[in-house]
Amino acid sequence: MAVLRTGVHALTFQSIASVLVPSVIIHQVVHSADNLTKRFPKFMAGGMVARWLPSLVGLAFIPLMPFIDEPVEHLIDKGFDKAWPKADAPPEGEKKKH
Repeated sequence: MAVLRTGVHALTFQSIASVLVPSVIIHQVVHSADNLTKRFPKFMAGGMVARWLPSLVGLAFIPLMPFIDEPVEHLIDKGFDKAWPKADAPPEGEKKKH
């Protein structure tokens, strides 16, 4: 059961922290940059900036994505501890004895 829980936990974490959240963030950044280029067309030099700026902004955000892993991991851990507690974990409200 522990192996199954660990596998489901890893799959959930990877799906959310490595796929879902980064894709939503990058999509919103690219969409916002695209709207900005449409809002100020006179500053876009011959359409070249309007064509490439949204993609470049999206690519610039990729190195920032590892910073979302830790907060997402904490949220997933809390959710898993409530929904599927570890077999050796004390019941909620009880403290571990040292």
